[in-house]
Amino acid sequence: MTTANAAANADVSGGRSLLDRLVPRNAIRRRAWLAAVLACYDSLATWLWVRLEVGSELNPLVDSVMSRFGAGTGLVVRAVYVVALIAMLAYMAEGRRSKTMRGFLATVLVGMIGISIYHTGFGVVFAVYAALGWI
Repeated sequence: MTTANAAANADVSGGRSLLDRLVPRNAIRRRAWLAAVLACYDSLATWLWVRLEVGSELNPLVDSVMSRFGAGTGLVVRAVYVVALIAMLAYMAEGRRSKTMRGFLATVLVGMIGISIYHTGFGVVFAVYAALGWI
């Protein structure tokens, strides 16, 4: 095999699975903390959009709590239960079913990153529109 073929067939991931790259066994708690911080950011950004009346909560359960008890209370409740879920997943990921729970934790982490990107992008667009006087 030539050097060019060997380089073309080389595994660029270093032999590690996607799960091991997203949530390595030695970084479960750090990834859980990141997901928890992003969940709190999501609640704060949602509260801001609801308060400014430019967005709404898409989760019907959280929306009903917000309608009944107020936006702040509903979003605090959401942040608490999401952080509790993340803590439970992290605890279980360190246990016997490590691979399955790390997969769930990776899914939550990727979802929270996506939601945070959405909130941040929406915030930038809103700020530009407000600066231009279009809102």
